Amino acid sequence: MNPSVPLSPQAIQDKYELFAELSYRFRAKTGLEAVLVGGSAYEWHFPSLHSSDDLDVVIQATVGRVREFEGVLVAAGFVQTGRCWSSPVIACTVEVVGTTLALAPKGVGADVLIAQATLTGSPFTLSTATIIWCDRAMAWEALPHSQRDARHTLLAAKGFRDKIDGKRAREVLKAAGVLDLLLRRAQSMPEWNGHADIFEQK
Repeated sequence: MNPSVPLSPQAIQDKYELFAELSYRFRAKTGLEAVLVGGSAYEWHFPSLHSSDDLDVVIQATVGRVREFEGVLVAAGFVQTGRCWSSPVIACTVEVVGTTLALAPKGVGADVLIAQATLTGSPFTLSTATIIWCDRAMAWEALPHSQRDARHTLLAAKGFRDKIDGKRAREVLKAAGVLDLLLRRAQSMPEWNGHADIFEQK
């Protein structure tokens, strides 16, 4: 599609196609990557556990380049309300939530992968399943009474262990200073029986 024209409802059928198109337009304009994180990235990796109508985006650039991504949204017909931008073609919002993706000790770009939108096959960049799981684990650490974050952390560890690189996850959680706390918390909860080892140093 032409990066300077509004989106066509006939051309965009789901949020991953939408993100792929926005990513393409931003890349064509700036040469930079937009990375999908948050709930929709979690849904992509762990589809039976969650659904989201939000596209949370990290721009792999400086803060000033966020305005260029917002320019892409304006050209595509999005309307801003507060921090979120509403899609003109499907029930979905977009929010730029950061400008870095630097999780110690690897840094920017090491924890992303290229996926393809289901219907069109268009490529887009998103966080790996491991990093999305770590994000939920860290949210659970920060909000211990959050049933959603506790459930997302546990259910992915139970049902999608093969998607999570345990060594990398422990590396990230240890660098964030939460690994030991999460291990103790999981060990104290019966529902984690047989799964708390994901937090154990190997």
